[in-house]
Amino acid sequence: MKRLTFRKPDGSCGIAGVDVKSLDNVMYSVFWKLKEYEDTGYSPDFIDTISDILLDIKQRLEKSSDVNVKSCITAIDFILKSKEKDH
Repeated sequence: MKRLTFRKPDGSCGIAGVDVKSLDNVMYSVFWKLKEYEDTGYSPDFIDTISDILLDIKQRLEKSSDVNVKSCITAIDFILKSKEKDH
């Protein structure tokens, strides 16, 4: 995933090809939400699946066994290792 937001040399944040100061309030809020998503290191599609993975982990832990606990650890490792490589 290529980042659209970046940190300027003066420490402020910017977005590719846009003067952030010229954005209206709504677009300015959208810019910061985009930056928050990009700062997680996960793609937006993956963020949508995290709740499904957590629900699966919850269901497995309700029926706890060695196999279920190990699969929960594997699922958590998958989430942690799924960050974008360039982040």
